[in-house]
Amino acid sequence: MYISNCEKLKIDIQNLNSLEELSIEDCGGLHKLTSLRDLSILGIDDRDLVSFPTVEKENKNEMMLQLPKSLVYIHINGFPNLKKLSNNFQFLTSLEQLDICDCPKLASIPEEGLPRSLERLEISMCPLLEERCKGRYWPKIARIPFVQIDNKLIHK
Repeated sequence: MYISNCEKLKIDIQNLNSLEELSIEDCGGLHKLTSLRDLSILGIDDRDLVSFPTVEKENKNEMMLQLPKSLVYIHINGFPNLKKLSNNFQFLTSLEQLDICDCPKLASIPEEGLPRSLERLEISMCPLLEERCKGRYWPKIARIPFVQIDNKLIHK
C-alpha cells in the first residue's frame, strides 16, 4: 500500500489484517498496524519530525506513532530535521533490517541500542550518524552481522 501527501492521516488501517508492506510519503500520522512487516517512510518536506518513532504526551497534541512489533524492515528517507531514533526501537523485536538515508541532522541512536534481532544496518547521507557509528556508537552496532555506512561495507 502506498500513501502520499496526507498531512493529517487519520484513517484507521489497523484492520487491514493482511497488509504486509506500506510506503508512506509526506503524511503526518499513523495508527498501530499489527501485521505490517515492511515500512518505508519518506518525508522530504516534513521539517517538524525530530525523533522517530515519535511518541509524545497526548496533551501536547504531538503525533503519536507506535510501530508494530511485527516489522521486519524499516526504511527511513528524507527527514532534514530528524535528530534521533527514539528508544522505542528496542521494542521492535522482529526487526531484521534498518535503512536510513538522507537525514543530515540525525546524530543519535537509542541509548539502549538497536534491537537484538537486527541483522542488517545501512546508513547513507547521514554525516553525523555515520561518523558516530564509526566511533563512539560502534560498541552498540558491532554485534550486527551486516553494517554498511555511506555505501561502504563496515562489518560482515
